[in-house]
Amino acid sequence: MDKVLGPLKNTVAFPYIDDVIIPSTTVEEGLERVRLVLEALRKHNITLRLSKCSFFCTKIDYLGREISAEGIRPGQAKIAAISKMVPPETVKQVRQFVGLAGYFRKFIRNFAKVVEPLTRLTRKDVRWCWENEQQDAFEQVKVLLTSRPVLAIFDPSLPTELHTDASSLAVGAILLQTHPGGVQRVVAYFSRQTTIDQRQYHSYELETMAVVYALQYFRVYLLGLQFTVVTDCNALRTTFTKKDLIPRVGR
Repeated sequence: MDKVLGPLKNTVAFPYIDDVIIPSTTVEEGLERVRLVLEALRKHNITLRLSKCSFFCTKIDYLGREISAEGIRPGQAKIAAISKMVPPETVKQVRQFVGLAGYFRKFIRNFAKVVEPLTRLTRKDVRWCWENEQQDAFEQVKVLLTSRPVLAIFDPSLPTELHTDASSLAVGAILLQTHPGGVQRVVAYFSRQTTIDQRQYHSYELETMAVVYALQYFRVYLLGLQFTVVTDCNALRTTFTKKDLIPRVGR
């Protein structure tokens, strides 16, 4: 499909395997874009089944997500499947649950920290023991996802902020944008668990690591964009001027 669309790819149409989305802000723009895509398909003798096509939708389900003018939220079918899952009884089942829920981790603040009691059971040096801590984490993930949180669609023209935070268990970040009227909306959440060694780091190192990991994760949004990093670690202000940085921080 990439070859078929050629220069239309990721400008007029956005393909994923054999699915194609054609976004537009007006009916006229939509008609023109559909025409361009259909011409490209015809040149390559590709036919479409009309029953599998939808035109001029204001809301679509795509790759397990519901996309509309309101924003992006987890798709109803995927969330329904998660809501019906029963507590895991094996390590394999824990991995399956965390993996399925993890597909929507960008919708959950501090996802890595929330599921830590569950992922802890998947380590080889930990004996299986499903206790209240694991049950609470399991239920919390289901509650957070079944609420179907809405994320804003990223707009590079809006003021952008990257809020970071860290603890011994995980680091995390929130990508925010300020919309007209001063309303801040979340574009996506990021989080990852710390390793056993990283849990011994000083809080300053953890906070620095949170910024670095967040910048790497949100690179596709932030590269070439002016934005503000917000952190509650005052020591980070000296990072760019301090000469005797800790080697780990300097790297």
